[in-house]
Amino acid sequence: MHEIIFQLPDGVHLRPLTTPLVAATVAAVTRSIYHDNVGYGKHCRGRKVLENRNVNDEERIVQLEKELEETIMLGEESDRKFEEVTLDRSVK
Repeated sequence: MHEIIFQLPDGVHLRPLTTPLVAATVAAVTRSIYHDNVGYGKHCRGRKVLENRNVNDEERIVQLEKELEETIMLGEESDRKFEEVTLDRSVK
């Protein structure tokens, strides 16, 4: 049976290699790769947060554009009514 010299948190085991120096180097590299992948997972979560924020921002932009169109229409209607009242008063 081989002696386990290093165990990663997810259950991956490294077995002794030809020399202790080689085994230590492989263990260090493996540890580094493992931690990089864990960091990559955090990066992916961050990317998903930004994507969700982007979707929320796009929905908000669509809503604000609709509100802007309604406001413009109300303003134009108010201008038209003002002109009608002004014309009516000038005729009298």
